[in-house]
Amino acid sequence: MTKKEKYRILMKTGGCFLLLFLLCACIITIYDTLRNRKLGQEAFQQKKNYLYEQLVKSSEEDYQKIINELGDSAKSSLNGNFQNQYYSYRVFKDESLLAESKNYLKVKIEDGETAESKLLFPKELFSTEQKTVFIMAIKENSRDKTKPPKYRFLYQTNCKEGQNYLTGLYVEKLEWVSEDRAEKAQPDPWLSTTRSWKSDYDGKNYLQSGCEIVMEWTPLETAMAEKGKYREMQILGFPYYQDGFEAWNYWEQEEWLHSMKDFSENTVTRQETIWYNGKTLTSGFLKTQMETCMKFPVLNSKSYINLQIRASGRHLYTSLENLKWAYLVMFLILSLCAVYLAYGQMKTEEKRQQIEQERKDFINGMAHELKTPLAIIRMCDDNLRIQELEFKKDYYLDMISQKTEEMDTMIRQMMTLSQINSLHFMLRPQRTNLAKMLSDSLERIAPLLLEKQIDLKLDIEIVEKEVNQNYFEQMVSNLLSNAVSYVTPGGYIRIVLNEEELSIENAGQPITEDWKKDMFELFSSGKKLSGGREKHLGYGLYLVKKVAGLHGMRCEVENTSAGNLFRIRFHAEE
Repeated sequence: MTKKEKYRILMKTGGCFLLLFLLCACIITIYDTLRNRKLGQEAFQQKKNYLYEQLVKSSEEDYQKIINELGDSAKSSLNGNFQNQYYSYRVFKDESLLAESKNYLKVKIEDGETAESKLLFPKELFSTEQKTVFIMAIKENSRDKTKPPKYRFLYQTNCKEGQNYLTGLYVEKLEWVSEDRAEKAQPDPWLSTTRSWKSDYDGKNYLQSGCEIVMEWTPLETAMAEKGKYREMQILGFPYYQDGFEAWNYWEQEEWLHSMKDFSENTVTRQETIWYNGKTLTSGFLKTQMETCMKFPVLNSKSYINLQIRASGRHLYTSLENLKWAYLVMFLILSLCAVYLAYGQMKTEEKRQQIEQERKDFINGMAHELKTPLAIIRMCDDNLRIQELEFKKDYYLDMISQKTEEMDTMIRQMMTLSQINSLHFMLRPQRTNLAKMLSDSLERIAPLLLEKQIDLKLDIEIVEKEVNQNYFEQMVSNLLSNAVSYVTPGGYIRIVLNEEELSIENAGQPITEDWKKDMFELFSSGKKLSGGREKHLGYGLYLVKKVAGLHGMRCEVENTSAGNLFRIRFHAEE
């Protein structure tokens, strides 16, 4: 089988299994996406319930805090959160905006001035480059908590009319040295102090050895104003910070979540005081968008609290993220199946080609075997028609009869091979005297032994075995015929029969090692003798090997000092 054929089978099988993998992956992904979409809708309802309960029992001053705290995570199942599903809210009292989802930074300011504060992320003032540096700094600081922070965040304020105004945000890149290299420590030029950091992981102390400002932001209206001193602040979070920067980036850039109109344009008049009657609108498959608009009364007042909620769920992305290991396992399993099937197909193709070659060899071999006797019969027939050769009529008739008998024997043995190779073949052995069988076979070839003046040497014991008499007798006859065909004229044939083996040795030219490997194959031919004479072995030794194998015996051939020897071992395991 050529490499090109193997490559074709491998590509064909691989292509089929790749299509199967893609089909299975699509089915699984669609099913899981629909399931996530349903779960997202249920989470949306839970979020409405939770927000309703919080707003009802809280004062109006706390509404903004409640809205901000709802944007911490989209992964936990708490309070209607669902993986990769993000929300935006607006709360009105009548038509006055009380609270809404904001793109904020949650920071902690030093010196105890404010314990915690939520500052609006100045999206309208930050340039793309500034925002990139700011986010990169937050990401780097959160990456490895066992090492000193790579960046520090600074701010400046200015007091005007009794209120503090933000006049600057800065990102400072830091360099650190270990405590044993304290001589290289330097004070921070903006904070005017030498800063240190202690690792909670191994307890080592680090000292600041250098710094530089890599990002600076100053509001335009305060650019010329007097600025206060630099102070440090810690970035504690931002919308959906628990899910990572990608989640926040998606929430920030999702236009659907930040394009809600004023409530007066979206009020659903039929929805009265009951929260659960709020209609939920759902659209989209790859990205599910949900919306509800409703109102409920304020206790002891004629006013209403009006609420808008929007949600955007990346349910297909969630499925792809959750199923990535399932895809990998499925791909590996299908790849192994593809390799196994391709290997099986290659073996089947090789077997088919082998059978096809054997069929061709069989036809060629049969033609070769029948060609010689048919040619002799044709020659004898032509000679019988010549008047001058009338005196050789009996000779030619005997020759025709002899060659006809040879062809009949050949056909019978071919039928025997066909029966042996049949799937429904049964051996049906019986107790047989092998010595008597061997003697009968020798009697049939006695004229040939006399004609070639062969010295027959016998060492025969009385042996009985469970064999199929018909097939075993053909095997013995083929071995004897082979010995007579290749014995040196005037040479010897030695036959040994005992409980262990039957061996037939004949004087003649030795068999080459290369030819020993093929001589038991059907219609083998080649230069088997050291003298280089090429002969066709036909089916005789092939039948010997087949019959021996069916009886659990083993064929062997070897060269002796004067010729070659064929041996049938009655116990194959020996």
